[in-house]
Amino acid sequence: MAFWILEALVLLLILPARSLLFVGEGDTYFELYVNGFYVLQDGSVPVVPLNDVRQTSADTATARVMSSTHRIGAGDLIAVRAYSLNADFINVTNALGKDKLYPAFAGIILAGEDGTMSSDEFKCSTQSESDDLQKIPFYSPVFNDTLWDYAYEQPEDCCPWRDPDNAWNHLNAKWIGLHPSTFGGNISGPRTFYCRYEVPGNTTSTRLPQPEVEKESPVAPLVNITEVRLATSMSLVSFTVPTSANVFCGMIDARYTLRPPTHLELKNWGDGLLNAEGPVTGYRDIDAEWGFREIDYPPLDVIEAEELEECEAACTENGGCAAIVFFAVGADFSTGLKCKLLNSSYDPSVRKPASTTSLLQQREQYLKPNVQTITISGMLLPGTIYSTFCSSEDPATGNHSNITAIEETLFTDRTQGCFDCGSTDPPQVTVLGGWAGVDSIGIVAQSSRAGRIFCSATEIQFMNESVTLTAASIRAPNYFNILTVGGAAVGVNIFNVQPHTLYEVACVAEADGGLESEPDQIDNTRRKMLTATKKVTINSMKLVREPMPADPENYDQMTVYVQMTALGYLWCNVFPTESIMNVGVPNATYLREIGLKQKVVDIQQDAPSLYDLLSNVWPYDVWCTAEENDFSNESTGDAVLSPYPIVTVNRIAVSYDSIIVTANVNKGPANVYCDVFQWALRPTTVRPQPPTQDDMAAKAKYKTEIYLILGGAVEIEIPRLTPGMYYDLYCYSEEKQPPTPPGVAPPPRKGMTTDAIFFTRQEVLMKGPLFDELGWSCVSGHSCGIDHVLGVGLTKYDRIMVRSDECPGRCMCNGKQDGYRKGNECSAISQDVVVVSGVGITDRKDPRGEWCYVDAGTCADEEPSKLFPSMMLSYKVCTYNATVGARSEKGPPGFPNGGVATTFPDGEGRNFTWGEEPLVAAGMAYSICWCNGTESSCQLESDFRLRLGALHFGGPTAEQAKTNLTCRVGMPCTLSLFDGYALKEGSRLAVLPKDPRGCFWEKSAPFDPPGVDGFPNWGVSEPFNETTREYHWFGTPVIVPGGIYNLCWCGPPRQGMVKAPGKEYRMPDGITPEPCPSDRPEDAGRFTAPAGELVVIGPVPQEVSYCKLGVECKLPDVQGTGLQGSDRLSVLETCGEPARPPAGWDAGVEDLGAAQWSDAGWMTHGPSLSREMLFTFGTPEVPGEEPFRLEDMTTNYNQITNVSDRGVYGFPNFGMTAPHPTPGFFSWGGPSWAYAGTYILCWCGADATTEGCKSPADFLAPVGLLVITGPAVLPRAAQIHRCVRGRRCEINYFFGTNPAASKLMVASGECGSESPYGVPQKGMSLPSPDGFIYRWGEEPLMANPDEYRLCWCSSISSCNTYDRFLSYGGRLQVKAPTVSPYYFYCMMGSPCNVTGISGVGLHDGDKVMPLAACGDGGTPDSGFGSGGGSIATYEGGTVFTLPDTTQAGTYQLCWCAAEQSCMNGWDYTLSLGRLDIGGPKPGFTYLCFEWEPCFIPEIEGLEQSLSDGDLFLVIANGIKCKDYPEGEPTPPFQDGFPNDGVSLPATGGGKNISWGDGLIRAPPGVYSMCWCSNQTQPGGCTKNGPFNIPGGTIRIGNSKEFQYVTRPEDPEPRDGDQQLSYLIAIPLPLLFCGAVVLGVRKLQSTKAKADPEAPPIRIFDPPKALTKAQNKDKHNTEVKEVLETRTRVAGYVEWKASQENAVKDTVLALYGLARHHTVVEQMKQEKRKHHGTLEEYQSANADAIVEESESEPDEEMGGLPRNDSRPSSGSGERNDKEKAEENINVPDPPKPTFNAKSNRKLMELMDIKDFSDGDGSDAGSHFGRR
Repeated sequence: MAFWILEALVLLLILPARSLLFVGEGDTYFELYVNGFYVLQDGSVPVVPLNDVRQTSADTATARVMSSTHRIGAGDLIAVRAYSLNADFINVTNALGKDKLYPAFAGIILAGEDGTMSSDEFKCSTQSESDDLQKIPFYSPVFNDTLWDYAYEQPEDCCPWRDPDNAWNHLNAKWIGLHPSTFGGNISGPRTFYCRYEVPGNTTSTRLPQPEVEKESPVAPLVNITEVRLATSMSLVSFTVPTSANVFCGMIDARYTLRPPTHLELKNWGDGLLNAEGPVTGYRDIDAEWGFREIDYPPLDVIEAEELEECEAACTENGGCAAIVFFAVGADFSTGLKCKLLNSSYDPSVRKPASTTSLLQQREQYLKPNVQTITISGMLLPGTIYSTFCSSEDPATGNHSNITAIEETLFTDRTQGCFDCGSTDPPQVTVLGGWAGVDSIGIVAQSSRAGRIFCSATEIQFMNESVTLTAASIRAPNYFNILTVGGAAVGVNIFNVQPHTLYEVACVAEADGGLESEPDQIDNTRRKMLTATKKVTINSMKLVREPMPADPENYDQMTVYVQMTALGYLWCNVFPTESIMNVGVPNATYLREIGLKQKVVDIQQDAPSLYDLLSNVWPYDVWCTAEENDFSNESTGDAVLSPYPIVTVNRIAVSYDSIIVTANVNKGPANVYCDVFQWALRPTTVRPQPPTQDDMAAKAKYKTEIYLILGGAVEIEIPRLTPGMYYDLYCYSEEKQPPTPPGVAPPPRKGMTTDAIFFTRQEVLMKGPLFDELGWSCVSGHSCGIDHVLGVGLTKYDRIMVRSDECPGRCMCNGKQDGYRKGNECSAISQDVVVVSGVGITDRKDPRGEWCYVDAGTCADEEPSKLFPSMMLSYKVCTYNATVGARSEKGPPGFPNGGVATTFPDGEGRNFTWGEEPLVAAGMAYSICWCNGTESSCQLESDFRLRLGALHFGGPTAEQAKTNLTCRVGMPCTLSLFDGYALKEGSRLAVLPKDPRGCFWEKSAPFDPPGVDGFPNWGVSEPFNETTREYHWFGTPVIVPGGIYNLCWCGPPRQGMVKAPGKEYRMPDGITPEPCPSDRPEDAGRFTAPAGELVVIGPVPQEVSYCKLGVECKLPDVQGTGLQGSDRLSVLETCGEPARPPAGWDAGVEDLGAAQWSDAGWMTHGPSLSREMLFTFGTPEVPGEEPFRLEDMTTNYNQITNVSDRGVYGFPNFGMTAPHPTPGFFSWGGPSWAYAGTYILCWCGADATTEGCKSPADFLAPVGLLVITGPAVLPRAAQIHRCVRGRRCEINYFFGTNPAASKLMVASGECGSESPYGVPQKGMSLPSPDGFIYRWGEEPLMANPDEYRLCWCSSISSCNTYDRFLSYGGRLQVKAPTVSPYYFYCMMGSPCNVTGISGVGLHDGDKVMPLAACGDGGTPDSGFGSGGGSIATYEGGTVFTLPDTTQAGTYQLCWCAAEQSCMNGWDYTLSLGRLDIGGPKPGFTYLCFEWEPCFIPEIEGLEQSLSDGDLFLVIANGIKCKDYPEGEPTPPFQDGFPNDGVSLPATGGGKNISWGDGLIRAPPGVYSMCWCSNQTQPGGCTKNGPFNIPGGTIRIGNSKEFQYVTRPEDPEPRDGDQQLSYLIAIPLPLLFCGAVVLGVRKLQSTKAKADPEAPPIRIFDPPKALTKAQNKDKHNTEVKEVLETRTRVAGYVEWKASQENAVKDTVLALYGLARHHTVVEQMKQEKRKHHGTLEEYQSANADAIVEESESEPDEEMGGLPRNDSRPSSGSGERNDKEKAEENINVPDPPKPTFNAKSNRKLMELMDIKDFSDGDGSDAGSHFGRR
């Protein structure tokens, strides 16, 4: 260990003697060591140099300034110890108010003026000393840190609690600490760590961190600052650069400069210009601006230019041009042009002779610096010196200026203006003292103005030698310090002095505006001193001179604070300045002899010493010296004698509220007592009695002690006295005795007798105004002032102000500081022990704000310090430094000018006023505080120290202005707990609406009420009753909305006061003030004092409330003020009046008389309710039942006596809510069945009546509207709506107050039950779009016809299950026929009645229509008139009349409800049964043959419609029978039919017709037949018809067909046919082989395509036998399929006939299909009968069939298909027989309009997979019989 200590001493001896500044900050504390030596904080530095333009005060900043006398060089050591007192986590609240916990890392940041900055080049560890036996500390240069890790640069956002003012922003030093990887389990890391840094070089650049110098380059573009224009808000920097560069500039207050900034620092906080340009081409005169002798040189070019600038521009554009000759007057002789361009070879000395006609301007090119500017924004201080630095950066490479180049750009200038521009006095500089060390001199100097103090030391040889010193020579060494305020003292350290050498020191002050001290002032600072030969351990020194409190008018005192660099002794002494200037500063040896010696045991605390009793008219110096000592050889001894005491009053210093007594005591030790006794003034002036010895010793409040044996002078201050008052002063002294042991009687007092005490009496008259215990009075709402102020020394310059608390009095900082250097002045520094003022942690604040130490008993809020209990501290004292007046925000609210009154000019300080305007302030006793305007400016609160008395301000108190008083709706309002001050009879209250204007509320329109409508007298109360201390409102109930109202107070004028005659006090003038008016004026009048708020208990107007019909009405959140569970609501039509039953309430449908109503009211069809509940609903009596009476009720309904005196009918509980424990919750205790509509909710409070809420008369307060949402339903009537079964259900106007999105449901039983089967949407409608229209979607209503309950639900979100639909709303009638004959028959040609129909909801507007299928939309050509629908409906929709028809057939009789449009077939969806129209069926075809008689044995049609005598007329195909109605000419007959186409009268019941024996001569084809009904014609049918009804079609076949159908049957199959099939199958293998061979040959022929073979000689026709066999097989297959189909169809037709609702078109199609198969079978039997073959028949009739197949089909017959058979191309010519064989096919029947094959479902039901025959045609034709 001795080794490193010795090394440290050697280093100390070789270090140069100059201070080195560091700025550092720790989180939360740090220590700095340089080469093993602790570096102290420099307390003499007032500001922290952080390279900023802002001042960072060293007193308040968290950063510390440390000054080391140890200069450092390469290899030296900087060591830091850091430790944190923070918790592991710190809670930080961001700008949004959100809290976040941050780990509280310990860290440090450090920057030195030599370039050193904390960075990751430091090494850090938790190791404090070496692990060997030497225990070398970490700060020793010989400590081995090889194993230490490099420091961790903490992220900028890691610790937001640090540096709240961003003071470190201008330095790139980093917060460093241990790396988090070393933290272990503690996320915040160790609380203590150590760092070391070895200085890498001797220049600033080498000491900067690596990132700062990584790209610095000596060849970076140099910035030349040409000009800096400083301004307080924005400055302009002009500069040039040699090449393009990025330039960054910044400004630093010269007083706060630590070192030149680095490039990265300037780039970080400075302002920049990117890509600043280098020099540009310019022009300058070669000689004088104007000349006559032209340069004689061949021009490069001669051009025309009118102006010099044009000539210069041409030269610039020409690359070879270097100079120009411009003819300002005249032109070139040879060219006549004015501009010549010269290259660089010209010789300017070779000239032509002078011209007498030309005036020349000859200029040469040069590179002109391009001056560019950077604007620097920011508020600068006037009259302040700022340093401007710039740096450049190569845009391409990023290389930038080094710090040396940046330092060379320094441009220093002072801003214009000053803080005290009105003052031209130079700053006065004064030297107050200091010390002389071995290698430095410290001077403590003072200046009268803020700025800087420079000091220098000049070596001299002799004491009487004088050197010439000027301000410039003193400034030259640049040893200075900064003054932030004038009059302060700072220390200036002068270095580079030699030991034991004589120097003359002088100082000069420089003000912020630039003024310097005058020479004579500089001469007064000259001090000659000898430097020490032995180290002086003083680091800094502060000196304060101030008036001595004991005698401030005559004496000063000087307090010295010295900071030592080592433990030891300090000697200081005070000397007259004049003697010091004459004989020099005492040397260290002499100071040790005569100075006050102090023992310094803590170098972290300043060593203070006090020198008092200094004449305040003479200047003094304090000089000190110190030496290091470890106190190892120290010894002490004390001996004190105690003499007997005697006291004599020498002097009394009288002020306004205290006196200071100076007395002599002749002996000591002694106790000295003094006290004062006040004179009485009322009713007469009386002097107090003198005190006795016991009175003084036991009761005197003010005491001191003296311990000097010979006695001496003592001072006692007696505070808290009344200004302007008379007192008697007495003093007493006695021997000081030791404490008496417990249980022992005290010895007799050895002190002054009563007489001796009496002789010490002094009469004292206090200065200032006389305190008046009665005070003064004012009234809120009136102007205010005070008068008749009494006292001594009052002037018109005096001021008073009012305070709501005590006047400052003697509450002031006492200037004392504790052991942690805190509390001597107001500061918010924390009282925590780790916070030491000026050392270490200084940023921790006291949460209660600023504080300081005060004398005990002087401040109202004083309290003992927790750390130093003997010292009292106060927070309130620090508030007295605030400014008073108009800009103050601390005066009592309501008083103008911050509470400061104006003095009447002629009042001589005795009358004051706060203006003529009404003054509104809180009622209370204010303190009137007085300021002596001749002694102070009366600008601060502390100037108003004296309490003049109380201002009794009448009106509501501040607490009352915040208080809520209570009244209740429905009761008279009385306020008995009004908190007011000095209330008098005649004051009133006004109740006003709650409004931001407060008591200055005005009505909006001229006819609006002048106050609160519903409050008696518009809210103005009766006068205040001083006896009961209550305000009343005339005993009238208050009927206003519940809520909060403003209370505004009006008081009568104040009582006048006058001075009592001949007395020193005031008295009332005896005039009674007038009371306040009973009406509040529109401008508020005197009703301007806020008196709190009136809480009117009751409901507030609500938004419209909604309740649902049929369920209990609950209002869970009725808003209001002070509502209680026992409050009640009633539903009324008018508040306070009984309700009346609605129309139809008693009689139901009889009263309503509307078709939409039924007698199914909610009493019978709603939920089951008890008779008692129905009784409370007010329902009508039930016929046949005993009436229910009030006495029958089991529940006591609040003593109701009149059941008609009730709320709205239909509400339970007689319309009143039931009590509920939850305030604001109201319910009626049962479902609401009131008629849907809007009503008024009226309120009755629990305490609003004396007998309870029992009738509408008690419910006076309207709350809002209540809408009963739901259907309109009454006890005995409900609306009824209809929907048609099988159609969409829609209700277009549902009565009631139904909100949009509500739903209806069709219930099978009571509401809440499931829906009946067949109602879409599970019975629930879609949400209603408007509350009137309800739909059940597109799906048809299929419920059984009946009447169902309609149940209602109000909300779409909850109406999703049937149990939600609880409100009965009416009836839904599902309309449909329920009874109908299955079969209807009508004759053609006449109208027909359809009867036998009954059902639910049938109506005479219903209609029927015959259709092929109900609801398919198609209206067939049935021949009905009037569109086919019924033409009349009778007997409530049970009888329909159909129009006559001209066409027979079978139809569905389809029904359409009157509620539908019934315009087309789509509307007729319900089948009532089958309708047969009599007559032949037009869809059948009958067969006859040419040249044969025609007989039709069976006409298809209804037998009851056919009759004997019917006639048929054959007409050409294409003519329609119905086009020839009855009465018109008959249709044209077809030629070729006997009897002109008219048949003979029908026989066999109209089934058999013929045309007689005549032959048919009409060509083969298809023709139409028209029918005449014999039984419908009155005279029967004749040849003239009428033939207007289709009777079918007739096909005329040819002779071949006739021969075919009349041929004999084929023989039976032979026995050998089976063997024949085998014989035919034998050649099949041979044919297969042949096909293979032919295929091979074909492939070969393809390959030999180039040589085709000749065609064969003969082409063989296919064998005809094979063709016939194929045709036969084809026919057999068709016959088999027909037989199978017939069997299936016959079974299906039989089943279909058993069904009720058979579809017409399906039946017709199946029937035609069956008929077709029957005809085919008959043709097969005929063939067998005639033993012919099908092939023969086809051969014989091929031509006819072909011809027939080409004919056009008939429209009315449904169309016959055309069989398009053509010979195939390329088959050669064939004979007619072959063509016939190829074209023979079974004739196709006509196709019906309904195609059974197209109905896949029908095909599957019939189990038919394929209906097509061989050629793909449909097998469905119908043939008649011949």
